[in-house]
Amino acid sequence: CMLFGREKNASQGVYCRHPSISRQHAVILHDRRGRVKLMDLDSKHGTFLDNERLEPNEATRLRDGDSFKLGASSREYIVRLSKSSPARSRWDRGGSGRRGGSRERRRRRGGSRDSSSRERDRSRDRDHRRSGSSRRR
Repeated sequence: CMLFGREKNASQGVYCRHPSISRQHAVILHDRRGRVKLMDLDSKHGTFLDNERLEPNEATRLRDGDSFKLGASSREYIVRLSKSSPARSRWDRGGSGRRGGSRERRRRRGGSRDSSSRERDRSRDRDHRRSGSSRRR
């Protein structure tokens, strides 16, 4: 199970700082058949699954592509149940996270291009600098 809320010392949970989120706001759990469900833990400001408020303490089945919000927070959580899902996290694509950042992008950029395309880019950059159309502020 995965607990969502403002409680910092929840061992298996997601810490949420928004003031409208309860200490123990909602939980994602598995039923006996292995289906994934979301349950609001009787929170004051509610849990919303696809913009509909969930009944407190009733587990509702989650499907791939569903989205949910907690309280009045604008953060939206999107459910991805299958590994073949098209959405990838920023960690997977080498984005702004700690792992796979600019070093990974530089490695990919330098390794996949041939020397003629790199030379063309350098020439284009030189021409651009000579023309005086730099964007300095």
